[in-house]
Amino acid sequence: MAEYDLTAKLGRYFDRHLVFPLLEFLTERNIFDEKEILQAKYDLLQFTTMVDFQLDIYKKLHPDGQEPMELIEKREGIVARFNELSEAVQPLLDAVVTEDAARLIEHQRNSDSMFTLDYLKEKFNKIS
Repeated sequence: MAEYDLTAKLGRYFDRHLVFPLLEFLTERNIFDEKEILQAKYDLLQFTTMVDFQLDIYKKLHPDGQEPMELIEKREGIVARFNELSEAVQPLLDAVVTEDAARLIEHQRNSDSMFTLDYLKEKFNKIS
């Protein structure tokens, strides 16, 4: 059955996130060795920010091994970037979380008119 599988050939042209369901399918079908599929998932995650998932797979591949420092450092960098971006958009979130803004957004969505950041700036004066 594995000889007819085109996942390896076609997967390189797909978005990484679309290859995961294919690998899950192959895992369920027991077409390939589980360690091969886990290694493919691990390799696929190398270029994503899904480090926690990658660490989980690493632990399955190397139950006795210690987590690689590069993954831990990568995770710390991703968390730091997430926190930085969260702080940057916090004024926008504060502006749209108010009841007035929620009603305004709902009204704008229903009336199909353009809802802009400039309008939020003008109306709520919280966004710099």
